[in-house]
Amino acid sequence: MSRALFFLAIGLLLILGVAAARPPIVPEIDGIAEVAAGHTALEADDLGVALWHYQRALTVIPRDPAAQLGAAIVRALRADILQEESGFLADITGLTADVMSLNELRLLSLLSWVALFVWGRQWVWNRKDVKLRRLVLAVYVLVVTILSLLVIRQTYEAAYPAAVITAFEATGYAAPSEDAPILFKLYSGAEGRVLELREGWARLGLPDGREAWIFESRLVIIG
Repeated sequence: MSRALFFLAIGLLLILGVAAARPPIVPEIDGIAEVAAGHTALEADDLGVALWHYQRALTVIPRDPAAQLGAAIVRALRADILQEESGFLADITGLTADVMSLNELRLLSLLSWVALFVWGRQWVWNRKDVKLRRLVLAVYVLVVTILSLLVIRQTYEAAYPAAVITAFEATGYAAPSEDAPILFKLYSGAEGRVLELREGWARLGLPDGREAWIFESRLVIIG
C-alpha cells in the first residue's frame, strides 16, 4: 500500500469516526411500556396513537415480535395504503433500522473499531505477514461500512424525523395556509417524514414522494 493511499484510508476512517462520534438525541424510551400502550390504543381503535407507540418501541427494541406485529396490524387496518420508503438515504437507513437500534449500531461500530486497532497494531509489528495484512484490510472495510451506515442513519433520522398522523383526518395543503389548494387527505395511522416545521404547520413527505403542509397538531413525531 502506497503512503498516499494509506493516509487517505486513515483520513477517511477519522472523518467517519468524528462524524459518528456525535451522539444522537435519543429520548429515554421504555420499549415494553410503549408496546403495552400500543396494545391499549389498538384495542380502542386509535390507530395513529397505537402505531406511534409501536414505532417508539421499535426504536429501542427493533426485533421485539409484539411491537413488530402491532405495527403490522395497524398498517393493515389503516385507511391509507402507503408503500415503503424509497430513495438512496431511506434505503441505506432501512438496512439496519429493522434489525438494530441506533445504540446497538453505535456499539457495533465501537467494537469493530477496537478490532481494527488491535489487528492493525499487530500488522505494524509484523508487516511481512500477508495473511494478517489481508485481515486488517477486511476489518478496515467492515469498519468503514458500519461507520458509513451509522453516519447516514443518524443524519437522515435527525434531518427528517418520522411522524405518524394521530388525528382521525388530516388535510394536506399546497402551502402552510388554509386558503391554499387541498392536495389530499390523510387518516389516522398514516406515516411520513417531517421535512419542515413552520408556525404550527408541518411539511410532510410521504413514502410515495408526495408532500403537503399539514397542521402540526394532526401528527406526532416519533422519538
